[in-house]
Amino acid sequence: MGRTFVLLSSPFLGPVVWAPVASALTARGYDVIVPSLPRDPLFSPDEVLRALDNAVPRLGELVLVPNSNAGLYVPALVASRPVRATVFLDAVLPPESDRIPVAPAGLIATLRDRVGADGLLPLWSEWWPEEDVAALFPDQQTRRRVEADQRRVPWDYLTAEVDVPAGWATNPAGLRGLRCHVRQ
Repeated sequence: MGRTFVLLSSPFLGPVVWAPVASALTARGYDVIVPSLPRDPLFSPDEVLRALDNAVPRLGELVLVPNSNAGLYVPALVASRPVRATVFLDAVLPPESDRIPVAPAGLIATLRDRVGADGLLPLWSEWWPEEDVAALFPDQQTRRRVEADQRRVPWDYLTAEVDVPAGWATNPAGLRGLRCHVRQ
């Protein structure tokens, strides 16, 4: 089995955010997996990890590429399978061990009053000012696809913590903090 890129999207967004990157890597001959999480909004960090754990192969030369909140789940994935490298693309960088909150205190404070009567947060694109969100998309069609693939998450998910197994940080990794548009 050759090198496989595993593109991990944030639990707040769906896998469609990776479509242009997946296409570009596939066109260059790489194997690409873009796991999809369940649409059910009632999930915990443990459920997210189980879904990712089931979707990510345990063989081959894996390169994990988490974005945003998906970085939280890299340590457990690295601990349970051979991972050649990880590229954190504008993603949470977990500590070497212990626990990490799903969201920073500032984001929790910002969203505390936005929880719906059903206990769910609004869609991710509704968390930010319109001008900031609009700047993320190359066109309205892309924005509609990404927004249609978002999922609402429970407030309890945002305030939870994720266990970080020791030893994961010895795996080769790189960190990119950038905003870019990938056009096909």
